[in-house]
Amino acid sequence: MTAPPCFKKGRFPFPALPVAAIFLRMWQLKARGARGTPFEEIGAYPTIADAARQILKLEGGSDFALSFRVHVDTFGTLTNGDTSDAEFLSRLEYQSPARFFLLTRRMN
Repeated sequence: MTAPPCFKKGRFPFPALPVAAIFLRMWQLKARGARGTPFEEIGAYPTIADAARQILKLEGGSDFALSFRVHVDTFGTLTNGDTSDAEFLSRLEYQSPARFFLLTRRMN
């Protein structure tokens, strides 16, 4: 029995994709300028690190890392009463000198 042509000589029946592209885009990144201006969609990313790289790219800095803030609403007023760690960690904020970035976990 011989292998199908698509498996011969190291070829596979699917295109080579980075591992991150196979997984769902779990994180939604938005940004706004001054307080009160509407958010604009930046994109969806499979990991927090990928979204952070995009922020650094947009900001044009030479930094290699950034720190996100985690808003903890102890009464659950913004989260419909949900005060779980998972809910708090599903919303990450970053404030640059020019813009405010919001990274939220997508519900797929």
